[in-house]
Amino acid sequence: MLSGAESFLAGTASCRIAVPDVDALHEALRPLGVLHPNAPLRDEWYGAREFGVLDPDRNLITFYQQRA
Repeated sequence: MLSGAESFLAGTASCRIAVPDVDALHEALRPLGVLHPNAPLRDEWYGAREFGVLDPDRNLITFYQQRA
């Protein structure tokens, strides 16, 4: 059965999703084992606090909260 995804893209795509409380989301996802080992929760120089997870196809999804 085909998934509808382009197999040559799986594992290479990424997206960023703004959330209101990135710390709470990080804590909720931690026990699920989906956190990306190279994208820990951190404050970035451009004003975002963010972390990454991998979806089942190993695509990167970054959740972030813009800091004032």
